[in-house]
Amino acid sequence: MYQIKNLTSFTDGQSEQNLLFLNEECRFQLGEAVSIYSGVQKAVVDGSIEVGVLWLILKNKESFLMLSKHSDQSVIPESGMKAIDKRAVLAKILEWRNEELETYKRVLRQVAHLDVACQVLRRGK
Repeated sequence: MYQIKNLTSFTDGQSEQNLLFLNEECRFQLGEAVSIYSGVQKAVVDGSIEVGVLWLILKNKESFLMLSKHSDQSVIPESGMKAIDKRAVLAKILEWRNEELETYKRVLRQVAHLDVACQVLRRGK
């Protein structure tokens, strides 16, 4: 669970005291949201993201990338180039995941066609 000090990044640099105005339940829910986002971000980077979740992320790519500005970016690898920030690296990773998803969809279609062909051949025996 994120502590209050971990949530200050969501206040655009404001002090921890701004978060103290939130009631305990709100701080808890905000902490949960940050924790979930960080987990999803890590899964995107390491490739363990579920296909359905990845489809949702790609559908809302700009919002996902906007949130990365405020999250713990330690799971995003360094680009090695000073001019490229971690948000750009995450955007590139999302492009790769999209290519993987397109390949996955293409293979699914091919398997479905193969299944139909096998059924036709079985009936012909």
